[in-house]
Amino acid sequence: MEQLKQALAAHGIPGSAIAQLAAFEARNGLSVLDEAEFKQMQEYFGSFPVYRFLVPLLADGNSNYWCLYVGGPLKNMICYVSHEEVDLAPRFRSLASFLAASSAYPPSDDPGDIAATLFDFPSRQVPPTYAQDREIIRKLYTALAAETADDEQRTQTAIALLALTAPPDI
Repeated sequence: MEQLKQALAAHGIPGSAIAQLAAFEARNGLSVLDEAEFKQMQEYFGSFPVYRFLVPLLADGNSNYWCLYVGGPLKNMICYVSHEEVDLAPRFRSLASFLAASSAYPPSDDPGDIAATLFDFPSRQVPPTYAQDREIIRKLYTALAAETADDEQRTQTAIALLALTAPPDI
């Protein structure tokens, strides 16, 4: 956990968020990465530009990870990295929101199956924070227009745009 704490602090993640993660107790198969797995995932993520802003936080024991964006327009948001399919769309607005949803979710054998109704994104309604989200969406559109060489990064940017955009704006 120390390497994870140091990585989060180095990216300017607030100490209160790091403390919340440190206090997380394994639940529904989710557990905070141990030092060896954290190091292994950081090395793996470092091999692919599409993962450049992600820090893995929790694992489910089935090679799937909940990760925190530590840079770019999606900084401080949480996504789910599945070993089966790359979809880096944000699912939670913050680490606090993710940990609260995880705690509220009834015990399950499938930690990747947190009820979509608990996700912050995508939302079927216009969230109260949508004005803030529009600024992030604007930055994602700018990134999408600028990214030309990496199809995977373009795809993930487009998926994030779809997740953040409220239904009336689609």
